Amino acid sequence: MKRIWNTFCEDISKNKGVKEMTFEKEIVKGFLQALGWSRYDRNLEEQYGLYRRKWIPDFVFYLNNDKNAKEIILELKKPDHKQRKVDIEQIEAYMKLTDCRFGLYFGEKLEVFYLEDKDGKRSAASVTTIDWTIDNEAGANLIKLLDFKNYDRKKLEEFCLDHLYLNAFLRHCQHPGGQKQLYDCIMEQFVLPQSMANNLRSRLKFMVVDNPETEEKPMSPVPVIPTTPQVTNSKGNVWLICYDSKFFKVEDCFKKYGEIYWTHKAGVLNVQKGDIAYLYAARPESAVRFKIEVVASQLPYSKEMDVEDEFVASGNSNSDDSDKKYFLVRPLAETHSPALKHAALMSKGLMGKRPSTTKLSKEEFKALREYIEQNFDEDK
Repeated sequence: MKRIWNTFCEDISKNKGVKEMTFEKEIVKGFLQALGWSRYDRNLEEQYGLYRRKWIPDFVFYLNNDKNAKEIILELKKPDHKQRKVDIEQIEAYMKLTDCRFGLYFGEKLEVFYLEDKDGKRSAASVTTIDWTIDNEAGANLIKLLDFKNYDRKKLEEFCLDHLYLNAFLRHCQHPGGQKQLYDCIMEQFVLPQSMANNLRSRLKFMVVDNPETEEKPMSPVPVIPTTPQVTNSKGNVWLICYDSKFFKVEDCFKKYGEIYWTHKAGVLNVQKGDIAYLYAARPESAVRFKIEVVASQLPYSKEMDVEDEFVASGNSNSDDSDKKYFLVRPLAETHSPALKHAALMSKGLMGKRPSTTKLSKEEFKALREYIEQNFDEDK
């Protein structure tokens, strides 16, 4: 399996400029056939049409030649394609329409999706992303799960749930007593899916109980909320915060980590937990892009914050502002509405070509705030 993975990675590195159709016909089909999935064996369908072919997934995987038993949806882009929100919405729609639990995205990276039911809604959750690099152990391990001869739906589902639940635990949980106490806390407070309980407990036990030498090390490369007392804002102010997408890739950081540590600099010194903010992307976008919530404020610098450096322009880092305080934000929604571009906002009271941080809760910005709130979800 490692050889198949490495061969495919080499093919991708040599063909980054090819068209999507060429990538599909000459590279991806050979890769899938090497794994045992092929149209000739009737376990793979290309350009599968849904609803009079208005919806066309690139590949659909089957078992036992049964087209009603759809196993995996594969959505394909060029190797140098930069993933967009619409790409995720596309594969999610295919998974919902076919009632298919598993999705694969091939583009500038390999991404695995799992169709989960949460709060009465179905959505495609991102399980993991894997770079197309030689000898990538994560890639080789996934290939083993996708090998047709050894394919087991239950094992692939366990793989997905394992990543989703374990990442959630390590990302959002911390205990002042250390990792051993965190482990005990997780075992007491979380109800694990039965199919995953033993595996997750085993992994957590290995990480936080059987290896005490890692006690003082971060459990995950993902930022965690420091255990500093937080200030809660009962009023819940609303802000407009401007950022430069050339300096900081906000969209990519949200997509990978689901949160961002923002510095309490001039203009945002008084941002508090419980506040809402709209993020305005400076030129060339010049538009409101995100609605966010502030989940913690006045945080001291922590080295876990440095994982965001990959999305920051070269030469800049959170550690450069290690003496400052930070607030933690998480996205509530994203928009590409033309109604929230600069020209339209100027007519409602926005000031300057590059807006400074604005407290929209002030009465003088009421019209602007209401306009943003009314138009945010109109993604036309």
